[in-house]
Amino acid sequence: MRCGAVEHGAGAMTRRLVRALVLLLLAPTASIALTGSSEAAPQPCTVTYSRTGGPIRVGPDAGKDHSWNPFTIEVADSRQVVDLDISYTIDFAAAQDLSVHLLGPKSGGALVPSVQTLNRGMATGGALTGTYTFDDEAGTRKVSGATNGPGTYFPATPASGLEDFPAVGSWSLWVLNYSSTVGGTLSSFSLTLTYATCDTDGDGVEDKVDNCVTTPNADQSNRDDDALGDACDLDSDGDGLAEAADGCPTVASSTPTGCPTAPRTAKLRWLDGRKRLQATVSSPVAACEAGARITLWKVRVHRDTKLLAVDASVAGRYRFKVPRGARYRVTVSSSYSPGQAECGKAVSRKVRVPRH
Repeated sequence: MRCGAVEHGAGAMTRRLVRALVLLLLAPTASIALTGSSEAAPQPCTVTYSRTGGPIRVGPDAGKDHSWNPFTIEVADSRQVVDLDISYTIDFAAAQDLSVHLLGPKSGGALVPSVQTLNRGMATGGALTGTYTFDDEAGTRKVSGATNGPGTYFPATPASGLEDFPAVGSWSLWVLNYSSTVGGTLSSFSLTLTYATCDTDGDGVEDKVDNCVTTPNADQSNRDDDALGDACDLDSDGDGLAEAADGCPTVASSTPTGCPTAPRTAKLRWLDGRKRLQATVSSPVAACEAGARITLWKVRVHRDTKLLAVDASVAGRYRFKVPRGARYRVTVSSSYSPGQAECGKAVSRKVRVPRH
């Protein structure tokens, strides 16, 4: 009984081990299939986030010397920001009494750093009416003086203060109104963020090394080793013919059709048992054998006589019934097999058919 119990237990253990090994072997395969690069979502290099605005209240708020009017955009992207542009559409009649600041995830609880698009007193009068964009690459013009029309300006403090930090989190535009008599409207507010990494076509390959930035091609196949991958290259084999005109777009060739040349040979022999003359066309490209145009000639002293032109079988063969006691040869015309090759000419040796 004890020995039998041991044997039974060992068998059960073996079966459990086999099942565990099978599950272990299958698990990685499932994981790879689910996490393949084809599942990647597009990540554009530059993204604009927008929202509607609202009223700019007359100030001040209780305990302050201004009214506080915040407008917040939530960003879910965790990539690093390398460039920031700020834009808003506003209608406010007393520009000298306005400060507009942007805080981002980098600002933290201390509210610094921030980007000040304009500060109270930078404008000495006049209205802000229209769309204003603030960009570190806009030159040196800042909002100042009595006249500041819509356009692109350099911010009062550089926008770079909120760059080089992950975008994810809250971006809040603070509109501070120091006027006790004038209110206005912020119609809309937008952020344009440029990221350090991007994958525009979502193929899992970063744009900076992707040979087809806007066409998904995770394998980065590039037959002609130029700057463009096959998926977006108008001449992927590099032979000078555009894909639309290239008969063989995956094979480089200098022929007019874009397909490579393929040699052919023609053999002629007498099949005594069948009483037929058999022609056979051979080529390394099967398409150059099937249907090859074969011409049968009767050999004469001064000039050979053309007897018959036929198409070879799928196997590249044809059998002729000919008068006996004469010599014959066959020729094979050059031809083009679309998408395969330019098939060459061929001439057989001369064969004498016995009289009896």
